[in-house]
Amino acid sequence: MVVILQTFSVLMIAFLIFEIPNRGSILWVSVLIVMQGVCGMAYGILISAITKEENFTLILCMGSMFPQFLLSGVVWPVETMPKILIFISTAKSIEAVRYMLYRGWGLDHFEVYLGFIISSSW
Repeated sequence: MVVILQTFSVLMIAFLIFEIPNRGSILWVSVLIVMQGVCGMAYGILISAITKEENFTLILCMGSMFPQFLLSGVVWPVETMPKILIFISTAKSIEAVRYMLYRGWGLDHFEVYLGFIISSSW
């Protein structure tokens, strides 16, 4: 329920305040964002189930998020990375949301379908 509420509020802010265009299906965009939220919550629950103490939980969270931070393009531009790192570092589900919003693509396009498959597999 929390993820659905967060998704609703983020989409309302994006569309009403930031005036992000929407050419695709808001239903599929919402479903993919909720799937990503559930993946993040499940990852947090997995880490808390593996570790016994709070200190180890924080270490594991930082250790798993640091490579994602480095590969996201914040520290080093994605365009200058080797091709394999570009493929690993790009979030296919976020690209799928972008393709649905800006280009109006649906599940009949491979890139959007791949975003749903990757989110489902996680």
